[in-house]
Amino acid sequence: MMHYDLEWNPAVMEQKTGRVDRIGSLSWRERQPVEIFYVWRDKTYEAAIAEAVRRRLRMMRLLLGAGNWLSDDPGEQRQLEDFERKYRLSFSP
Repeated sequence: MMHYDLEWNPAVMEQKTGRVDRIGSLSWRERQPVEIFYVWRDKTYEAAIAEAVRRRLRMMRLLLGAGNWLSDDPGEQRQLEDFERKYRLSFSP
């Protein structure tokens, strides 16, 4: 699946992918994951959108409790740890 029009909201992009990758779809029946590609050129408006979406996706993963285990990349793990320290919430009395 190729995304030519990037959205500002990572949830919208995930929803577009979900329309292709559903229970009962060809990829589901054949146990083949859907490959996703995002298309943009460097130094364009779309590149700025892609970077903003990457940051929002990292934040969304952190806020939803996904934490470090979603990525094996040490650099991304450090970024998630930094986000966690910055945005940690405490609901204790």
